[in-house]
Amino acid sequence: MLKRILQIGSLVLLVAGVYFYRELRPQAHLGSGYVAHQICSCVFVAERSYASCLPDLLPSMDRIHSELIELDGRSGVRAGIPLLAKRVAWHTPGLGCAID
Repeated sequence: MLKRILQIGSLVLLVAGVYFYRELRPQAHLGSGYVAHQICSCVFVAERSYASCLPDLLPSMDRIHSELIELDGRSGVRAGIPLLAKRVAWHTPGLGCAID
């Protein structure tokens, strides 16, 4: 009997996990892109420090981790929520920032 209850409980958790993953992933991508673009513009276009840009974000964006990155001579910002979403905004001198 206990084995059957554990099987049903595991199935319910799996279905709930898949449902919430499918519901939250698009929102996580949108929020991650927003944070990456905002911080990229703040740091590279407005030429402010990374730390001074963080308070400009909405309080609901606190769960989204961001970091400055540099790859092949390009500068940008990576932002994301682990296991849900990751977005990068690259800076192009004279043109601004764009999400990749």
